[in-house]
Amino acid sequence: MRRKNVTNAIIRESITEALLLLMQVQPFAQITITDLVQKAGVSRVSFYRNFESKEDVLLFRLDETARSWWASFPEEPENYLFGIFTHCLALRDLIALLYRQGLAPLLWQNLRSLIGPADGDAPELAYKKACLTGALFGLLSEWVRRGMTDSPEAMSALFDPKQVAAFVSELDISLP
Repeated sequence: MRRKNVTNAIIRESITEALLLLMQVQPFAQITITDLVQKAGVSRVSFYRNFESKEDVLLFRLDETARSWWASFPEEPENYLFGIFTHCLALRDLIALLYRQGLAPLLWQNLRSLIGPADGDAPELAYKKACLTGALFGLLSEWVRRGMTDSPEAMSALFDPKQVAAFVSELDISLP
């Protein structure tokens, strides 16, 4: 990896961690870019070279963790829901923080960008992907609202794994 890429990765990580720390103690809407770059120890120029907004920072973290998880996701579609709930449980603090800060739509936006309809999808495929995206978001939202106390096993057992696998297999979902 080139030195510039490593430097940018360090800057992105510093900004992301700084934002998450600030969000622990103050409302997201009150955090300024100045607050953020001071906490991260980077310049405003560095922020805007890497991100367009504070929301973009959070979407970057969600996307980064989803891609890492997806790379190790088992091929068996029967494990789809279990895998998703296991991944979300590992991100419990981040997801709870997003919900506390009123930023749940960012989770939906992340789900939609990862598995939702793409511009070139045929209508039937687009609708099925939209259905899956909405259903997952609704399911995750209720799970978060209830404190994420039900295990991934219990959550995935709510649905017939063969039906989930058949539905997911039709969609041929792969991260861009």
